[in-house]
Amino acid sequence: MRQRMGLVVGALVLLGSLIAEVFYSHPEHAEYWWQTMPGFFAVFGFIGCLVLILGAKILGSRWLQRHDRYYEGGE
Repeated sequence: MRQRMGLVVGALVLLGSLIAEVFYSHPEHAEYWWQTMPGFFAVFGFIGCLVLILGAKILGSRWLQRHDRYYEGGE
């Protein structure tokens, strides 16, 4: 339930960012072709955040976490 709520909030923020970028961007001042695409930076930032979060979860679960009995002794 909590993950679903997070996804809904993330999707609403992404949608709001896309709408704001479409109405308030100035493509005539763009230097590169991707700067003229409406919503590119909103989608790029959203995907970048997802990659960072998933990467941190994978790194934490595979490398940083220890099993429950790690500190109980060597017997």
